[in-house]
Amino acid sequence: MEKLLTSECEDGINLDYVRSVFIQMNDLRKEGAFCDVVIECDDGRSFEGHRIVLASASPYFRAMFSHNMQESQQKLVKIQQIESRVMEELLNFSYTGKAKLVAKEHDFIESLLLASNMLQFQQVEDACVKFIREHVTVKSLYKFWQLAQEHPQIALNNVINDFIVKHFAKVVQTPAFLQFNASELKAFLADDNLNVNSETQAFEALLKWIRCNKMERLQNVKSLISQIRLPLLPKHYLTENVMNEAVLKFEDCTQLFKDACEYQNYPERRCLLRSKDNTPRKNTQRYIYVIGGYDRVEERFLNTVDCFDTIAETWLNVAPMTTARIRHGVTVLDGMIYAVGGQCDDDVSVRTVERYDPVANKWYDVTPMNECKGQLAVAVCDGKIYCIGGTDDLLKVSLCSVECYDPVTNMWTSLTPMPTARGALGAATLNGKIYAVGGGDFHVALDTVEVYDPKLDCWSTMPSMNYARGCLGLTCVNNTLYVFGGAHMHNGMMTYLEESIECFDPKLNRWLVISGTEVSCWGVGICSVASVDDADHPEDQSELFIVGGIYEFTEGDKMLRVTVTERQIFCKPFHHAKDLSCRVHTGAVALHLAPGS
Repeated sequence: MEKLLTSECEDGINLDYVRSVFIQMNDLRKEGAFCDVVIECDDGRSFEGHRIVLASASPYFRAMFSHNMQESQQKLVKIQQIESRVMEELLNFSYTGKAKLVAKEHDFIESLLLASNMLQFQQVEDACVKFIREHVTVKSLYKFWQLAQEHPQIALNNVINDFIVKHFAKVVQTPAFLQFNASELKAFLADDNLNVNSETQAFEALLKWIRCNKMERLQNVKSLISQIRLPLLPKHYLTENVMNEAVLKFEDCTQLFKDACEYQNYPERRCLLRSKDNTPRKNTQRYIYVIGGYDRVEERFLNTVDCFDTIAETWLNVAPMTTARIRHGVTVLDGMIYAVGGQCDDDVSVRTVERYDPVANKWYDVTPMNECKGQLAVAVCDGKIYCIGGTDDLLKVSLCSVECYDPVTNMWTSLTPMPTARGALGAATLNGKIYAVGGGDFHVALDTVEVYDPKLDCWSTMPSMNYARGCLGLTCVNNTLYVFGGAHMHNGMMTYLEESIECFDPKLNRWLVISGTEVSCWGVGICSVASVDDADHPEDQSELFIVGGIYEFTEGDKMLRVTVTERQIFCKPFHHAKDLSCRVHTGAVALHLAPGS
């Protein structure tokens, strides 16, 4: 019976034994014992080794030693174009599986990458590419970009291209940017993840590139300008700057300008003109709109709308809604804000709906819902707005009804009701389905989660949250649902605020409590905005703002900036919050345009 001498094994191989043998073989190499090959570099330094080890570590050496090549019969093998210290590192890797990569030695990393590619040390090559991904900076970009261009066989292009997309605004200021060819720049400008604060920034980068070599690059104007999302430029900038730009005075550009102007001038047609050209890039959602709510100090319902520029950190004036409302739903569709239902001044639920056009800085009435609803939830999916649940006028009777608004027909349609009637819930779209989370009625808060499939018009039950909560904050970030705060109810009274944060990962199909961070809040607005391209911020993060509401732990400014990374959430008060300390049951959304753009 075969017996292993250790419990650590893989495919029946004793890994401790393998380690021990390689350690001894490396010691023998250093002593020059049993060595049958000598590797000599250009500078004259040589290294002894064992053919069997090198052939096992590198297909290059395996082919050299096993085929009828001259080197297979010689003990001395000369390797050209590789530094001796690089060759030494590859030999060390052959025996130990380790290589030393130091962040400051970019020249060494470059040489090791080229050598590992040439000699087919795939693991070392992969490690070098990973190292560059983790350590490349705007300052060192040009060197690595040149390396990727000169050696396309190395899997470095994707790493550098990803970096350029993530840090585009800063890369524009480097020598590398002006060296891009037309096809490379076109690919960057077409990328939905291009990290620019606004479409204006992308357009001005294009102008800079063209002007660098106007005579040769004018022939590429049409294909490149078509990658700029012209309808999303501020209206005054489009008409005064873009359309009057001398390098764009081509007949081919005229139709693009006309289409952009039509999109901006006729908001009611935007639902018919949907395309990538008028879809905001993921990183341009910088303006937070805080809509309506209840002023607890003056005890009045609000129709006011405030806009916060997260880049300039300033507040902007916005046209007020026609109707003051609280406990309403807010969402964004076709670049416009919708305020749906809620309760008005006499504490009566309404079915009215308003739409805000940031270009005109005006609110317009649209077709009202079929049913009056307060404490409802809304979500957008496939170009339509879904209104889910809610409560009656006195907030005592929960509703299970679901309505869908199609902007093409300007009509609301009743759909299959939600299995659990409830108000004060949250709704968010994830993977083409709408999740209805938490909520409750006059007597109790719920941990219930149900999901609606718009294609099948049917509901399914999902795993419940760990904690019941009503009047919660819900959003979807990086394919994950996040729930903040909420309240527990008993006989119409709020008993206490829930402080835990939970997230739902569709891959795990379960809710997880995020430890180490608590936010005791209720009646807040929440929205996701673009992350700042800053050295102090990790690349793979998202930012949320929690606005208004009631908190247990603080007084004063009621605005939280929330940083979401893969494993952690950081919450901190945001001190540019204007006078939001008394606003509750408000709504918040993020847009790519400031009011009056």
